[in-house]
Amino acid sequence: MKYPRLFIIAFISVMAFIACTDDEKEDVVIGRTYQQSVTLDVQGTEQTITLNDLKSKIDDVKNSVDWLTVLIKPYTSGSPVVLVSAKEHTDTQHRSADVTITDTNGDKVVLAVTQEGAEELKTGIDDSHDVPTDQPAYSR
Repeated sequence: MKYPRLFIIAFISVMAFIACTDDEKEDVVIGRTYQQSVTLDVQGTEQTITLNDLKSKIDDVKNSVDWLTVLIKPYTSGSPVVLVSAKEHTDTQHRSADVTITDTNGDKVVLAVTQEGAEELKTGIDDSHDVPTDQPAYSR
C-alpha cells in the first residue's frame, strides 16, 4: 500500500508543477497579416491610406523598391495612416511592389502597390504615304 500512495503524491506534485510553469510563461504574440491594394497612376501621384487592420503604432516598414516611398503620418490614436507616393513611370509596362508594414503587436499589412505604365507615343504618321526624297514634291 505504501507504493501506490507514493505514486499518487508524486503524480499530483508533477501536475502541480506543470500547472504553475504554464501560468508563468509569456504569451507569444503571433501577428495576423492583412492585404490591401493600392493603384497609382503613371504621373507619380501620392495616396493617403488608413491601415484599419492595425490597432497600434507602426514598428517597421519594409520596402525593397526605389521608385516607391512610404511615409508614416503622425497620429495619436486610432488606425495608422501612411502616405504612398511613386516617381513618374515612363515605361509602358505597369510595375508593382509589396510593402510590408508591421505594428508593435506583430500584425502586418502587406500593401500591394501597382503603378500604371505609360502609353506608347503615337506619331500619327502613316509610313505608306511617304514622299520619296529624290523627287520634287510638286511637278508641272
